[in-house]
Amino acid sequence: MGHRLYDVNLRRNTMDKVAGYSEEIIRVSLELATVVKMNEAELEEVALMLNLRSAERDQDNRVWDLMETIQHDYDLTALALTRGALGARLLVMDTRLQLADSELPADCVHPVGGGDSFAAGLLFGIVRGWSLEDSLALADLLSRWVVTNVMAAPIFTSELLSQICSLVARCDVEAASREHPLQI
Repeated sequence: MGHRLYDVNLRRNTMDKVAGYSEEIIRVSLELATVVKMNEAELEEVALMLNLRSAERDQDNRVWDLMETIQHDYDLTALALTRGALGARLLVMDTRLQLADSELPADCVHPVGGGDSFAAGLLFGIVRGWSLEDSLALADLLSRWVVTNVMAAPIFTSELLSQICSLVARCDVEAASREHPLQI
């Protein structure tokens, strides 16, 4: 089964601030995707644009409710929500996973590339049949590395490469040993 990732990036032109996206682009992209990654601000904008509402008063429950609505309405396999210092959320079918809040000091976080590296790690794990928890762990490991560097595509250190290789080796063995590999 193939996966199609839609990494929602709602950008405005730098000079005139005109949106470089539209309701049609978002709808079609969601319809074509199987996995979607967005941040909290993008969730709010997409919900507003698609006229999605939640009756939940509690903000945490409201966010999960909007995520579930989008996942259901667009038949998505997975929907990931990055939340900066508040970690991330992953919704797959009826399974809700949440990364813990970041322990990174705010003054050492450079967010450029963080969402892209998160999406890449998550999709890598999903495609390889890893558990959701391990896919999320790789996404977190990669994004934490990127945001602690001034450039969006920093060179891996031998320590980070060792962590990634260990995680990949363990998760690939676990995925291969399952009687029924996780099919997301």
